[in-house]
Amino acid sequence: MDKNRKSKLSSQHKALSALIHEWNLIPGAPADEFDATAHKILSALYRNVDVSEISFLLEKEIGSFSDTKSPVEIKTMVDEVIKWWGAQA
Repeated sequence: MDKNRKSKLSSQHKALSALIHEWNLIPGAPADEFDATAHKILSALYRNVDVSEISFLLEKEIGSFSDTKSPVEIKTMVDEVIKWWGAQA
């Protein structure tokens, strides 16, 4: 992987981790708490999976942090991820 692509991926991963952290799934969690989740989502986005797969992935990942998120909240999170990803182009 060339240096520019690696830098872009690193920047995207950091930004997506920050977005997930903003959802305050675990109050007071360290900023890197969601790095693995961000990696899984970013990988899925690069594979061009459809929105339903992103939603399933988020439900699964978020469920490991918080079981209080409703389907509406998950949809809002998916929408935020998709909007963020669209801005990456």
